[in-house]
Amino acid sequence: MELTLHAPEDALLIQSWQPGQVRIQSETHATPLLLLPNRVTPWEAGPPQDWPADQLTEIARPLMQHGAELWLIGTGEQPGIPEPRLLAWLARQGLGCDFMPSRAACHTWNILQADGRKAVMLLLG
Repeated sequence: MELTLHAPEDALLIQSWQPGQVRIQSETHATPLLLLPNRVTPWEAGPPQDWPADQLTEIARPLMQHGAELWLIGTGEQPGIPEPRLLAWLARQGLGCDFMPSRAACHTWNILQADGRKAVMLLLG
């Protein structure tokens, strides 16, 4: 049986990932970066464990502005363990967030895009 991914024409699909870069729509981007429903942008705020507790809302504003139902955070080659203060903040905001190795995050992103789901992804490495 052959399986084919069908996605909306405007979906940002990831073609490949390797540490430090990702290929999206035939264009190579350096990580870290933020994938939004309609664009790719560099990410300069660093990994979540470096976000000061009193600045979480301000730092996360670019992720929150798009009404995403799910946040993906690609942590690089190894799974990242989110800090309890970040998990508590996410829960207070009512946000779903999955931390996973970047390769898995890229696969998940493509599935969500093909499904028409509103997601954002922070790809750290």
